Amino acid sequence: GFAVAAMTIGWPISAAIAGRFYLRIGFRDTAFIGSAFVVIGAAVLLLVNGDSSVLHLAGACFLVGLGLGFIASPIVVAAQSSVDWATRGVVTGAAMFARSVGSAVGIALFGAIANAAVARQVGGKHPDLQHLSAQVLEPSIHEVYLGAGVAAIVMIGAIALLPRRTATFD
Repeated sequence: GFAVAAMTIGWPISAAIAGRFYLRIGFRDTAFIGSAFVVIGAAVLLLVNGDSSVLHLAGACFLVGLGLGFIASPIVVAAQSSVDWATRGVVTGAAMFARSVGSAVGIALFGAIANAAVARQVGGKHPDLQHLSAQVLEPSIHEVYLGAGVAAIVMIGAIALLPRRTATFD
């Protein structure tokens, strides 16, 4: 819970600052700054092991949250500013819907990765999920963090497809 709280603290901090950035350097470059934070946070997550402190995990999550704040706000504003006023509501709704679907698919995918890794660790037996040992969970969670790192790298590619600035409609 503390680690997730750290992420939810980082996100609004950077989202509030992102507005100043994208007005000066553009939407894509602001999102690239955010992606750098996400990649660094994902790299720190890869260093988490069974002996790591909660602060280590929370620090990594805070970095990811900072990055997501620098990405989420400019992406939505870029989409809004690329259409006229009559369609901004539709674009905003579509962006929020896509974010929700992406979150749900991501959770399902990372859950599947964790479940498959646990199944490999226990040799296909039906484990007592309430009492899994750290030796089973640690490599499984590491695979999820590796998946998050891959997702962060894919995100950089998607951000590279964004225009630096958008033509705004009045």
